[in-house]
This record gives sequence, C-alpha cells and structure tokens, in this order.
Amino acid sequence: MTENKNNQEKQNITEERKCKLKLINAFFRNRRMNIMVIGASLGLILCLVALVVHKRELPGEIIGLISAIAGIFGACLKEAYTSEFSNSDKKRNEDNSTKTVN
Repeated sequence: MTENKNNQEKQNITEERKCKLKLINAFFRNRRMNIMVIGASLGLILCLVALVVHKRELPGEIIGLISAIAGIFGACLKEAYTSEFSNSDKKRNEDNSTKTVN
C-alpha cells in the first residue's frame, strides 16, 4: 500500500513538473508578443495614473497629449489581443479541417 502511494506521489510530482515546463515554454515561445503586451499595459497604466494624480496641476493641452498617448497604448493592446486570438482561431480551423479530410 505505501509503495503504491509513493509511486502515485512521484507520478503527481512529475506531472506537475511537466505542466510547469509547458507553461514556461509557452511563455518564452511568444516573447515578442509578451513584451508588446507588457509594455503597452505598463504604458497605459502609467498614463492613466499620471492623469489621475496630476490632473489639477497639468494644463489642458498636456492632459490631451497624455490621453492621446494612452489611446495609442490601448490600440497596441487591442492589436496584440486581436493577433493572438485570430491566430488561435486559424489554428483551430486548420486542425478541424485536417481532421475532416483524414
């Protein structure tokens, strides 16, 4: 009984390691996309924080400029999500079409 439990625990540990390695590999496989998403997210957050914190101190022109920059960062995020999910949809469609052909 205890030997069976030990074997099962070892299998669980190896499965967890495999899962972690898959996640790490998936993260580093798409490095450019990850950098783009992180950079755009940080830029958008920093613009919004600057607007909230310094709203009363900044002139209207600067607020408009920071808002435009935040819009550009938002557009970058939109493009990143669009390209990510459109690629996965294309892959799914290709996988389904090859299954039906075979």
